[in-house]
Amino acid sequence: MDRGTRITLTVFLSTITFGSAQEWRAVEVKTSKIADSIYFMEGILGFGGGNVTVSIGGDGVLLVDNMYDWMMPKLKKAVAEITDKKIEIAINSHFHGDHIQGNKNLKEGGTLVIGHKNLFKRLAAYSSTKPQILDLLPTITFSEHLEIHFNGETVEMIHYPNCHTDNDIIIFFKESKVLHLGDIFFQGMFPAVYTSSGGNIKQLILSLEDILTRFPKDCKVVPGHGRVSTMQELGEYLDMLKKSVQIVENGIKSGKSLEEMVADKVLMEYDDLGNGGAQTTEEYLAMLYGLLKQ
Repeated sequence: MDRGTRITLTVFLSTITFGSAQEWRAVEVKTSKIADSIYFMEGILGFGGGNVTVSIGGDGVLLVDNMYDWMMPKLKKAVAEITDKKIEIAINSHFHGDHIQGNKNLKEGGTLVIGHKNLFKRLAAYSSTKPQILDLLPTITFSEHLEIHFNGETVEMIHYPNCHTDNDIIIFFKESKVLHLGDIFFQGMFPAVYTSSGGNIKQLILSLEDILTRFPKDCKVVPGHGRVSTMQELGEYLDMLKKSVQIVENGIKSGKSLEEMVADKVLMEYDDLGNGGAQTTEEYLAMLYGLLKQ
């Protein structure tokens, strides 16, 4: 994702700040090969949705996440430039629209969609007022862990509860050592945590600690937004979360208001992340204050 592109963070349809369809049409899909049979696809020249990991091999094509619905022709074209095989499986990292709106298009083509059971529940709940969301429901759901074998890979799906949302899963391509974290990890920018969707900043920290000890140190890490990273960079992200949470907690304990902490620029050392495309430093500070004041 271009660093200059601004994401508006919302709970489901994940609107973007582009003002016209012309700007939407400008978005392109950039493809990078990150392992023998694994590709990384991202939107460039604008924001088309979250990052996509693609497995291509003898069994066909597997997608992890699939951007917005209007990006599907571009995403499918990018896949077709590599292989003529069918998209057999699509995995949803969580329920936000910038990661899964392509589900409808994929299901109509016979793709099997997999997601966490809480993802199904949340989408189904939204469908009471927006029936079209039923078209996005996954075909297969699971609770804690699901393992499949596809394209010579052991593909593990593991639920980490109450992080960005209550339905986040990570996807590990064991043989290729590629780890797709969805929005548990925002590279080069501040994260978003939604209590209304079951998110919890301290649980996110605990989950990242577990991920860093559980998986090989030489994994390539695909974030929900931002560039492909290393486990070391994921560790640096975790350190930022821990320190920023501690700074805001200390401020709250000392009786400081949000306005005072903003004026004091208590998170100034992370201003580069505030320019990364998601939340500004002040927005991230306000989010932390709201989460930790409860």
